[in-house]
Amino acid sequence: MDIFQEADYKTPSRTILQEEERQSLKSSQYNLWVPPVIMKHNINGEKPLECDLLVVSCTPCSCALVRGALDQLEMVGTLIPVLGNKLEENTFDESVDKSCAFYALPSTDVSQLVDGPPSLIFNFPLDIPPEQTHAIALAIFNAVKPQQVIILGSMTSDHYYGPNDASQSCIIHLLQTRFSTSCKVLEKRGPVSELFSLLPPGNVVSGLEGAILSRCQINKIACNLLLYVEMVARLRSHALKNIVAALVSVAGNSILVSKLAQPESTQKAKRILEAETKESFIYS
Repeated sequence: MDIFQEADYKTPSRTILQEEERQSLKSSQYNLWVPPVIMKHNINGEKPLECDLLVVSCTPCSCALVRGALDQLEMVGTLIPVLGNKLEENTFDESVDKSCAFYALPSTDVSQLVDGPPSLIFNFPLDIPPEQTHAIALAIFNAVKPQQVIILGSMTSDHYYGPNDASQSCIIHLLQTRFSTSCKVLEKRGPVSELFSLLPPGNVVSGLEGAILSRCQINKIACNLLLYVEMVARLRSHALKNIVAALVSVAGNSILVSKLAQPESTQKAKRILEAETKESFIYS
């Protein structure tokens, strides 16, 4: 078999490609559709809510951490998921909640900001195609105007390029925008934790983490991405302690982050992750 025959053998026929293109046209229009966001302080969406810090959780570990602290948080906004996601996943049961919402401290009155901008958490537990992530990021920044952003993201060990082994240790890396070191907000930040280092070159950040990081770079916003290298789902509960320590190190004296770092919240999050891992193992 020569190289041309091998190319014909491995390359799909034009009929298959046309069918795939025809199927993709049905959902491609939703990739650019910006989902609506309803904020408690401004239902009409006249202007974005200014906030001092925006923590974005879009991984199973970080979302479990938020769910473990829901009794100490107040929902101040919600994002309507893009078409194609299962709306029936949204439920009032906090243990299996899949709603995409903004949270703040209960004492924060978002309608009358007396003590300055609040700190917010955006919880996004849904798994969406990469084509829709930039529309989600645009919806977030249309609803809020943060001075600083911290993203809790992850990447699989198969796509990780670095000197460490995810099977031997918990790997957490930091990736920043160029405005993170010069922003006045970060002057209050505590010392950088020894639990993480800068992301080695050669790694590609995709998904919602990459979309938000890119938009922060465009909008000149200080952004810190904490990237957890995940090997298997069973290690999530064990990595939770290091993820919380890294978050506290980057956030500094944030009261909102301290709520997530409380032992009660982390224990609840650990139980949630263990239950999810056990359930996925049973059904697999």
